[in-house]
Amino acid sequence: MNVRAAFGLILMSVLVPTDAADRDPPKEAVVAVHFPTIAKNVGKPFSSVRIVLSCARVSAITRIPNDWYVETLLPAHRDDSRWKEFQFSSQAVELSAGHGASRLIDLAQLNGTVRIAIDDAKCFDIAAIVEDDLGGDGWPKTTIKKKELALR
Repeated sequence: MNVRAAFGLILMSVLVPTDAADRDPPKEAVVAVHFPTIAKNVGKPFSSVRIVLSCARVSAITRIPNDWYVETLLPAHRDDSRWKEFQFSSQAVELSAGHGASRLIDLAQLNGTVRIAIDDAKCFDIAAIVEDDLGGDGWPKTTIKKKELALR
């Protein structure tokens, strides 16, 4: 074998990764959550939005309405009855009004506010629960499923 060929083989073995660990990991999918218009609830106030995730996690909250707060949660570790149906979910985030005067009436105001990173597209699921738990005139508890949400 000549010197150039031997040098070429050595150079190739150094520059070309041979193990999967040497390659860049695939980029995770990060999407923003956008809500549909729910005709029966247009103009009604709501005070709470819970987004529950499976095989995904909250990667960012880009905006919080005035006098609202945000809490990230692990539903499996909650003993509150509101989380019972989501006990097998991996993560959740709750956006809530501080008091009745800060309730919102347009769900579109939260469009793009929550960004999520999808860890495994095969088992990924999402649901949003919107309700008004501060007064009797607002949204009834409404679950918005993955197929109704726009993820972009």
